[in-house]
Amino acid sequence: MDVLTLEAPAGQQVSSTNNRVGGRIAQMVPQGPLLRVMVEGPVTLVALVTRMSAREMALEQGKFVTAVCKATSVHLIPRE
Repeated sequence: MDVLTLEAPAGQQVSSTNNRVGGRIAQMVPQGPLLRVMVEGPVTLVALVTRMSAREMALEQGKFVTAVCKATSVHLIPRE
C-alpha cells in the first residue's frame, strides 16, 4: 500500500476511506529512520511508519489497530 494509516479504535475519524482492517501489531522492526509494522488480522499487512508517528500513535507490539487505506493505494504482492 502506498498510504496506510494505523489508528486506535477510539480515535476513528470521519473519512471517505472505506477500506478498514483491524488487527494486532505482531512485529515492529527498525528499518533506518522508519519502523516496519506488521499487523496480523484477517489478512497480514505491513506498513512503514516514521519513529515519530509510531510514538505519537503509541504503537507497540500486541496493540489492536485499524489499518485504513484508499482502494487506489493497495498493491498486492504475490508470495513465492
